[in-house]
Amino acid sequence: MANADGQQARQVVTAQRSRHAHWLRWSRDGRFVYFNSGAPNFNTEPTEIFRVPSGGGPVEAVVGTSRRALYAFPDFEGRGLFYSANPDTVDLGLWWRDFGRGATSG
Repeated sequence: MANADGQQARQVVTAQRSRHAHWLRWSRDGRFVYFNSGAPNFNTEPTEIFRVPSGGGPVEAVVGTSRRALYAFPDFEGRGLFYSANPDTVDLGLWWRDFGRGATSG
């Protein structure tokens, strides 16, 4: 990560166990960075969604799955997260994770 002007680059997530981190998305308030993590081969499952405080800190699992959860997009009010997932089929659908209730709906 870096400042908006590209200065002061720093690493906030270290790759672990041959897993990649990609498709970053900032929360609107700038407190968190959401990202996908999975096997290096993009066609391998599972791919899950995590977040890390933007200043660095512990990585938190947000959406775990045995298949794929991708393309995190936090809502503008910080209430939840839109994402694509396929927990039951090969087709990706649009899902919502409510942070307040911990509920997920597709």
